[in-house]
Amino acid sequence: MIPVTISDTGVVTTISKSNSNWYNYDKKKWANVVLTTSSSRIKYLNTTGVSVSESDVLAYLVWIPRYKYKIWTTITSSEGSEQTIEVVFEDKTTPKSTGTTVGSYRTHPAFTFGDTELNGIWVGKFETTGDATTPTVKPNLQSLRSQKVSTQFSTAQKFGTSTYGSTSKIDAHMMKNSEWGAVAYLSHSKYGVNREVYFNNSSEFYTGRSGGNVGGSTAINTVYTNQTSTAQHNSYGFYTWDGYLLDYDTNTKSSTHDISKVASTTGNITGVYDMSGGAWEYVMGNYNNTISSSGFGTLPDSKYYDTYSITSNSSCTIATCGGHALFETAGWYSDAAVFIHPTNPWFRRGGLKSGAIAGAFSSSSHNGDALSGDSFRLVLSAA
Repeated sequence: MIPVTISDTGVVTTISKSNSNWYNYDKKKWANVVLTTSSSRIKYLNTTGVSVSESDVLAYLVWIPRYKYKIWTTITSSEGSEQTIEVVFEDKTTPKSTGTTVGSYRTHPAFTFGDTELNGIWVGKFETTGDATTPTVKPNLQSLRSQKVSTQFSTAQKFGTSTYGSTSKIDAHMMKNSEWGAVAYLSHSKYGVNREVYFNNSSEFYTGRSGGNVGGSTAINTVYTNQTSTAQHNSYGFYTWDGYLLDYDTNTKSSTHDISKVASTTGNITGVYDMSGGAWEYVMGNYNNTISSSGFGTLPDSKYYDTYSITSNSSCTIATCGGHALFETAGWYSDAAVFIHPTNPWFRRGGLKSGAIAGAFSSSSHNGDALSGDSFRLVLSAA
């Protein structure tokens, strides 16, 4: 992993991991790294101030530090009850907080990976791109879709090989439902955008794109004043990940630049993208170990997925669903709040490229089969 900073115009530059300018979560500046091709890696390792060529990048990743959050509800939420989520960062050596009552703290479950306690997780900055043989995580590309959950899972594990510079200490896997929740909760704290995440309105599933506002609220004719359509999406979206307005319904940047329009969890270029809109994302969250149409012969080790024996948000408790962005945030910003069940036992998150139900707290379900509108996200864990 190569620590980098990213300018507001998308210039990626190496930085020492000990440099205080790498990140500052108090200022909503999240830590970023890139994985590069094996042939170019030597140019960037242990360097500072070297510009990274986009052609050398295989994946962008963002650090989600370990934290505990303050419980604000133990019953199913609803639209209008959105609030700042109180987050306190902690080290894995600190005793875990196990609160279950309003006002107490609970260490977020995403930072316990099987029997291993983690100081954080590296999350794909964008939906996965590339193909099943050579997957990538990059902006401005169409997300990788039309895979069964089992294929998505095996595709994600490819990032744990030497091709991507990984070692045996790195565990690459498909994002779990609880890990999605960890990103969503941090985004709605004082360390993130702390509002509804802007949505990716590219109907062709280009990563990192933005409508410049929240889902279902920005019509084409309010952005491109020479257009009359009131649709809220088009082929390529309105803005790029680095804040450039695209010429109308083309993949070409205009000269107009507004970094405040980006659809990230921080409202700036350092955050995680595609959490609202773009493609639905299958996550490893499953009803009662039900394989259904996912393509698995047997399910993977239990550390790789969250399992639920309930079929509704109202049946959740802090112990079973706390931190998973399910019942605690159900209905926030009118996001979809569909739960898994025996027929559709796999969670999907984030929503599609249009409509008010898209959002970082949006959930749906399906049978795990390949869908043309469904992608997934990478997570790297290191003990």
